[in-house]
Amino acid sequence: LESGGPLLLKKMLDIVMDVDDAALRSLAQSFQDLRMKDVPGENVGTVVSYLNKGALLLLQNCSAVPTDTMDLLNNVMSSTDCQDFTNCMKSIYFVSKRTSTAGGYMEYLDSAESEYRTLYRKGKWTKAAINQDSGFVGDEEETDGDGFTGGGYSGRGRGRGRGGDRGRG
Repeated sequence: LESGGPLLLKKMLDIVMDVDDAALRSLAQSFQDLRMKDVPGENVGTVVSYLNKGALLLLQNCSAVPTDTMDLLNNVMSSTDCQDFTNCMKSIYFVSKRTSTAGGYMEYLDSAESEYRTLYRKGKWTKAAINQDSGFVGDEEETDGDGFTGGGYSGRGRGRGRGGDRGRG
């Protein structure tokens, strides 16, 4: 143990990353049951973060990634109400099945997030527009025309004085 090296590091990581089989099965099951309609606003960014930085990474580190990962991802991403997104993701899925690249699910998730952002910016992601439960969203009658409520908005950033100059009172 005193000599250190890669073998010691591997042993330490095995101890820290000790995940029992029941937890892995539960994680894999939640991955299989995940549907976009269960996520507020069908937010692809949230789902990709959960899968890419959480579930799939842990399953990959424990050598427990399901063999049908791409099928499962396609099922998740195809469960949105946005037809443009669903069609795009199905196209990417079918191309990946033809080329059958190992570990292609990470690229698939990156593509999903990119397509989501594009559709969101273009105003084609309808679920995000419907879900307005945030405390930061006000009624249109309460705003002063530029989207802010009360008192107006000067457009000056933090730390600016009366004339818009920093530190010159």
